[in-house]
Amino acid sequence: MRKEGSRSQDLVSRYPAQLSGPASEILNDIDLNHGFLLADAARWSEAKPFLERAHPPEVWKSVVCYYLGHAYFESREYERAKEKLLEALHLGLSVDWEGRAHYVLGLVEYHLGEMRAARDQLELCVKTADPRYLGASRIWEWLEAVSRALGLKADAEKYRRLRVASETNSKPH
Repeated sequence: MRKEGSRSQDLVSRYPAQLSGPASEILNDIDLNHGFLLADAARWSEAKPFLERAHPPEVWKSVVCYYLGHAYFESREYERAKEKLLEALHLGLSVDWEGRAHYVLGLVEYHLGEMRAARDQLELCVKTADPRYLGASRIWEWLEAVSRALGLKADAEKYRRLRVASETNSKPH
């Protein structure tokens, strides 16, 4: 398995004249989709180089920024993650992606020590994310931790109760 390169890059290096122009767009699409598939499989470190060199069409730029932000978060590059996630939100994400971006940005802010910003982003996630995404995330646990860090005991307790309730509801019957 290749670490950094791709088959399409290998082909371009062997056949530069034949794979320029329209063919290069196809190769870019292949690399972009390769990055998406790796990211969807939570193989963030492998996805990152594909996403970094991608030249997405305008309609996909915000999603690529989200994926890159998430990849940077996973590799503990928090400032880069924040930059890409904010860019993704600025470019405009669909409802499905917006909640996810707020969630990861909340985690980034937490790791940067920006607890108020972390809380704001996590609360925006609760408002915008699909309930199924919220159920699969650790949103209540993170909101509880952030509230405790801010000294908001009543809020921390509220989020603890929501966490316990969601854990109870997610157990098989």
